[in-house]
Amino acid sequence: FRRVLFRSSCAIFPVICNIGNPLKKHLATRLAIYTILVAFLMSIAISGLSTWRNFSLTVQEIERTAVQLMSLTRQSAAEAVFQLDPELANDVLSGLMNHVLFTEVTIQDELGQVLATQSRERQQTTGLASLIEVEPQALSLALPLPQSEELLGSLNVVLDIQAGLSDFYERATFSALALSVEAVVLAVVIFFVVVYLVTNPLSMLAERLAQIKPGSEKRLQVPARHKDDELGQLARSTNNYLDTVFNYQKELEESRQRLQDTLDNL
Repeated sequence: FRRVLFRSSCAIFPVICNIGNPLKKHLATRLAIYTILVAFLMSIAISGLSTWRNFSLTVQEIERTAVQLMSLTRQSAAEAVFQLDPELANDVLSGLMNHVLFTEVTIQDELGQVLATQSRERQQTTGLASLIEVEPQALSLALPLPQSEELLGSLNVVLDIQAGLSDFYERATFSALALSVEAVVLAVVIFFVVVYLVTNPLSMLAERLAQIKPGSEKRLQVPARHKDDELGQLARSTNNYLDTVFNYQKELEESRQRLQDTLDNL
């Protein structure tokens, strides 16, 4: 699993993995790689969930807008059907076709006969929108007789969801980039904090311990800010071990000396 993480981080951040082999063995270097990778993956997951939620909300908003536009023309469309006036019906449809959301609009009477219809080709999409295909959606609005529940016909439209999502795609792209940058910045901040609080003190303890020869009276100094934490416990445990080794060697030397004295007296 660690190899997979390391190789994945190298694929995403090759600069980090081009450093020398001795540096790769340092805890701080591995910590940087894993922290940045985890932060990057989390940013992708959070960005994906946020984008999907915003996508669903945007589609719902587009549908509400389309229904509102259709409702505004409902009375005029009903009047056109009631009078069987194709010219008025085309005027109503022309008003709807001024909006990019509609690619086809039709007014039918109660028998399903088309009174007027207008259509156009869907807009060509570019960028992120071209990678995601959203199928057009059909909507229908009943046209009742004025001051009556009797139906005169219906107003039918084909809604081009893709055209209404162009602004959303721009916002989603910017949001994903912003989240990625924030994640990397957060990872760098966490890295330096951990280096300051953990790796640097550990390195200092390791260097001081390497300078202590077994059996000497030299001991590790516990940093004041780490007196009560795990690093302080590690230093004290190491000192206890050094004390044990020192006392053992001292007793061994005393026993050797007593044995030598005994042999000298024979």
